[in-house]
Amino acid sequence: MLVFISNNGFIIENIINTDGDYSWHDLIDKALGRLKSPIAQTITKNAGAEIAELFSDIVY
Repeated sequence: MLVFISNNGFIIENIINTDGDYSWHDLIDKALGRLKSPIAQTITKNAGAEIAELFSDIVY
């Protein structure tokens, strides 16, 4: 569980570093499945779909 929480924090940091419109507090309060949209709008847009797909697998 600790590794998953760490990965979640890492994803949130990447979203924030990619798009300043997001805040740590807004994202940390979201259920894990609800990060799909911010991931798609930031990380996927800049780095491709692989990260979003892997994150979805972990959430599932």
